[in-house]
Amino acid sequence: MIITEQKEFDQVLRSLAGHERVFLIGCGICAATWGTGGEKETREMAARLVEAGKDCVGWIVTEEAACDARTTRRLLKWNREQVG
Repeated sequence: MIITEQKEFDQVLRSLAGHERVFLIGCGICAATWGTGGEKETREMAARLVEAGKDCVGWIVTEEAACDARTTRRLLKWNREQVG
């Protein structure tokens, strides 16, 4: 069984210190099931980051495991124009 936990927003902001442009990748599998990073949560996080002054250049929710680095690399490559 896989359980995910959403990070506190302050922790996310600290992790992004020094980075203004952000591209989010959500997971339509485990994180969506647990309500920690599916489409709804990814949309909410994007909005909160914009409110906090970040430039959220885009987001995507994969139906594959976002925790798989190969999936993440592929998604970033496919969205290269937005990612920059």
